[in-house]
Amino acid sequence: MSMLRTTLSFLVVMATTVACSEAPQGDEGEGEGEGEGEGEGEGEGEREDAVDDANVLFVSAAGSDTGDDSRLSPLRSIHLAVERAAELGGVWTMRVAGAHDVNSQAGTHVVLVEGVSLQGGWSNGFQVHDSSLHPTTVVDVADFPVVDAPTNAALLASGPITRATRVEDMPFRGAPNNV
Repeated sequence: MSMLRTTLSFLVVMATTVACSEAPQGDEGEGEGEGEGEGEGEGEGEREDAVDDANVLFVSAAGSDTGDDSRLSPLRSIHLAVERAAELGGVWTMRVAGAHDVNSQAGTHVVLVEGVSLQGGWSNGFQVHDSSLHPTTVVDVADFPVVDAPTNAALLASGPITRATRVEDMPFRGAPNNV
């Protein structure tokens, strides 16, 4: 169990380090000439409408699991969106808004899949990406002791994860009994 906990801690630290230490990749030339292409009065955050929605699934704490994972009808559960992206295949980005509770005991924790990235910090309408204004959090609310828990973590990996999979602007916190 100690090895599992160490591996999970390393994975979360590694994901956070990658997300924090690298500039977000975008269209060539993006970021040059700050202020260009931004809407009037949109001084904060990245304008969403300047970013292509291809291979993007939308997830919001205010969404519904019967949604079609679009900007107007986002899914509520991150784990369902990851499963949907894995079924579709290819490289996908989840734009995630809001505070999300997961439950490793019930199997609703997030399991990273190769090629599926998570990007928090989005506003509820997915209009602005700014994690300081729109924090995204994921907390495991499982209620059982570590010794009984097969995972007891909000975030796991399904297998090898490469640079094609990123976690940005969304901290994960394990269950309260996970020390």
